[in-house]
Formats: sequence, structure tokens, C-alpha cells
Amino acid sequence: MAVLVLEPLEADVLEWLAERHVIQAAPDLAEAPLTLREHVAQAQAIFLPASIALDAEMVRRAPV
Repeated sequence: MAVLVLEPLEADVLEWLAERHVIQAAPDLAEAPLTLREHVAQAQAIFLPASIALDAEMVRRAPV
């Protein structure tokens, strides 16, 4: 996956992203921090809502 979307976005914004990138829209991951960490390792970009704290463990799991 290239772009992980965890916050609700307008349909036309998701469509625009999907035309340019592989996306996974998964707002439910915002409520599952352990599962989210697993997905972070596969993402090149993430749209996070302000309610999600980006901690050091999540950053370490991100691809280089």
C-alpha cells in the first residue's frame, strides 16, 4: 500500500488520491493502535486525524 487514510475524507478527494496512488481507507484503524502499527510498516504516507498520537514506536515502524 502506498497511502493509508485514517480520517474521513471527501469522496472526490479519495477518488483523486486513488487515481494517483494505491490507497487504503481504514478509519477504523484509528481505534486500534496495535493494528495501526502493523499497517504503518506498509505505508509510504498516512493521513492521520488530529486525535491520533504519533508515538516513537509508530515512527520506528515506518519504512525508511
